[in-house]
Amino acid sequence: MSGQTGVIPTGVYTITNARYHNYLGLTSEQFLAGDTVALGETLIPSKMLWTVTQLANRNYTIHNGSVGLHASIGTRPSAGDTIEAKTSRFQWVVRETGIKGKYVIFSTSTPDLYWGLKDDGLGTQVTMQPVPTNDSNQWIFDLRDVPPDESSTPLQTPVDWLANLGQSRTYGLTDTSIEGFNDAADIVKEKPDVHISRIMGITIQHDAYVLRLRVTYRLSDGSKIIKSHPDNESDGLVRDYIEFSQTEVLAGVSGRLKDGHRVEEISLRIRETLDGKERVVGPFGNLKGVSWAPYSPSGLEFEFLPPGPIIAFGGRCKKKRLKGISFIHHQTYE
Repeated sequence: MSGQTGVIPTGVYTITNARYHNYLGLTSEQFLAGDTVALGETLIPSKMLWTVTQLANRNYTIHNGSVGLHASIGTRPSAGDTIEAKTSRFQWVVRETGIKGKYVIFSTSTPDLYWGLKDDGLGTQVTMQPVPTNDSNQWIFDLRDVPPDESSTPLQTPVDWLANLGQSRTYGLTDTSIEGFNDAADIVKEKPDVHISRIMGITIQHDAYVLRLRVTYRLSDGSKIIKSHPDNESDGLVRDYIEFSQTEVLAGVSGRLKDGHRVEEISLRIRETLDGKERVVGPFGNLKGVSWAPYSPSGLEFEFLPPGPIIAFGGRCKKKRLKGISFIHHQTYE
């Protein structure tokens, strides 16, 4: 299939980096990134198919039908900023370079920064880069004859997204007479048009036990929301904040339970999706925040390592304290 030349007409395309020959794909965290398929594969996954729509003003929108989201960025991007997929449309300029069939893509507000890949790694995110003559910042558009099963793939609604998630058992208090929380489901209920894109940060309040979680989520429309469990903050607790970069995900959680209904301590396993490296933060709780108390591990150990990243928290609270915790997760890292 030969690449498009001249003005790009509206259509469904694979978009390939001119230097590294990786397709433009979409990660589970809704970032645009380099991806590929097996040699000889003719059926391109929907996450690598992009509807490029020419607008009346000669600009374009670039839309991924598998999730119903548009390539987007802030109004005044800087060098190194990543391209995300969001619900709202965003205008891009797609312009052919001096070499036929190779194009640069840039925002109308910053004509001196262009979509680029820093290397050929699978999962390397598309970022805004200077130097339009660098072929790592140039792209090839191949118009696709999309098979019916690809072109008719329905957009993934927040309800569909929710249905595809898994959830761990509850560690700690399991009394079903106490109403539980599920941040993923609660957010979709509150905001029916959006879902969670990623975890931005987690505040853990603790002393002898883990007593409160405060989680900041990035949503698919680019906004953020904070969920606290319990709602009210307690005085006198040690407070630790764990920040996630745009490319980090929560890969697992381990800890200890006391008396079957209290979370004594937890540690977080955080994975960098660009290279797969992991870091562990914690433990939090078990009087780790005070210097005068010796660390004395006790209680029933647990560890949860799901097949995909943890995207949200669930659990139960009682008497203004976190008493049980569970983890909502994707089924794969793709």
